[in-house]
Amino acid sequence: MKLQNGSDGIYLLYENYEAMKKESLHGTIYTLKPLYECRLEIHIPLINIQFSWFTTSGRSNGLEPDWNGEVKIRPNINIPVISFYNQKGKNSCTVAISDCLNPINISYGVSEEDKEIIIKIKRKSQDSFSVLLSTSGEEITDVIFSASSWVSSFYPKPVIPNESESIVYSTWYSMHQNVSQEAVEQEAKLAKKIGFESVFLDDGWQTSDNRRGYKYTGDWEFDRSKFPDPVGHVKRIHQLNLNYVVWIALPFIGKESKIFNKFSKKLLRVNEGWGTGIVDPLDQETTDYIKERVNYLVKLGFDGLKVDFIDSIIDPDDRDDVYRKIPEFLRETLGPANGKLIEFRQRYISPIMLQYCNMIRSADCPGDHIENRIRSLSTRLISGIVPVHSDPLMWNSEDSMENISFAFINVLFTVPQISVMLKEQKSENLEVLRKWIEFWKEHRLTLLHGKISVKHMELNFPTVSSIINNQKITVCYSPIPVNVDGKEEIIINSSGSNLLLESETEAVYTVKDCNFQEVGKGRLSTGLNRISTPFCGQIYIETSKI
Repeated sequence: MKLQNGSDGIYLLYENYEAMKKESLHGTIYTLKPLYECRLEIHIPLINIQFSWFTTSGRSNGLEPDWNGEVKIRPNINIPVISFYNQKGKNSCTVAISDCLNPINISYGVSEEDKEIIIKIKRKSQDSFSVLLSTSGEEITDVIFSASSWVSSFYPKPVIPNESESIVYSTWYSMHQNVSQEAVEQEAKLAKKIGFESVFLDDGWQTSDNRRGYKYTGDWEFDRSKFPDPVGHVKRIHQLNLNYVVWIALPFIGKESKIFNKFSKKLLRVNEGWGTGIVDPLDQETTDYIKERVNYLVKLGFDGLKVDFIDSIIDPDDRDDVYRKIPEFLRETLGPANGKLIEFRQRYISPIMLQYCNMIRSADCPGDHIENRIRSLSTRLISGIVPVHSDPLMWNSEDSMENISFAFINVLFTVPQISVMLKEQKSENLEVLRKWIEFWKEHRLTLLHGKISVKHMELNFPTVSSIINNQKITVCYSPIPVNVDGKEEIIINSSGSNLLLESETEAVYTVKDCNFQEVGKGRLSTGLNRISTPFCGQIYIETSKI
């Protein structure tokens, strides 16, 4: 059957469904009840569409051909929201699906024959679900946020403690698996001095083997050669007034673990390259064992868990019941950590996953600060109330203050995580890091809870603003003119060029360098103003002093 959306030329093709249509604030909602094996297509005329967006788009927002293949959406992988937009950054059509529990395969792209975007949705479940179509011409970032909020409305919301917005020192890039009680405590003392609020102990605490890989996961006991006194160690971190979170690859049982043989016949699959088995969420004995290990970590006094590799629960036979069990598996295994800090990673971003965490971290991109920005901001569009954390920043200890500032600025609109050996940093670099941490904490409310505005998302978020009340912070990641609209504003120059401001009003301004030292001041006139601004410097604009 063919169901016309409206005068926009968009229509649905469906077989073996009962369909109902209604309007909402988010757009047009189609509620579909499958009768048996079903087919659903959405046809969108290729008019005023230049770009696309999906959770895995990354740096590529171009249009793909419709023969490009399928993307898989599972409870633990991706969120069912797809957008198409134009050169002005306005939405042309956004499609969202309410069902985050059952496996869905989607193909989408340009039909050469029909000059349309065709979206094909494959879904085996017989449960009813809804599809949202938004043709609102609003800013694309606003529409993605709205569509994601609509999907989230079908699932419980998590409780978000204030500590989930605490700036993090991570041990991963700084130490990798070569962690120890002494090294972590030494770095924690330095971290506290320069303003960190949490320490995340990553992989390596459970094994004396430092050769990477996951062969020794699964026992989840502290290696006593590295951590001879786990309880005392946790207490000493807490005495520094730092939150302490520990890493766990929840579904892993390594091939060299003591319990591998016990569970080897019950695993979903074995990843030989990683040296670990992946647990089957359908197996209750395995679930009970992991729950007991989580309880062990909680009783040691940790404030939470950094939960990794939930997206590795992939069934070779693609059985629906395996994926449908994942939320219950998380609810049971993480039960002892209820009320604690829980970090998930970017790929398991759907609302059915987010109800079990209170932090979501960008996927790994070591040293790639631009990719970190793209992933962090893309994740923020779909994470709802859950704070987004950056992938931990890392840099060479011989790098400059400007480049360290550049790294920090690229994750300014998220909760920064940082992972360098602080004891190896030059004093001037520690000082500039301390000042950026202080700046971020001072403006945390605006940066994390303000309304995000993006110019040209398809160019990798070149200009981003966050606004709350009369406060506005803008970062220019590329040399694009910035509108000054009369708010008290801080403009940060990460572009490498002088800034061009288009002001709607007169104002006074102060310029500071990356080390927050004043290097200039002046007055803005209405119209265009070119301001000499150092790389990673800031312009502080005040209209109240005119």
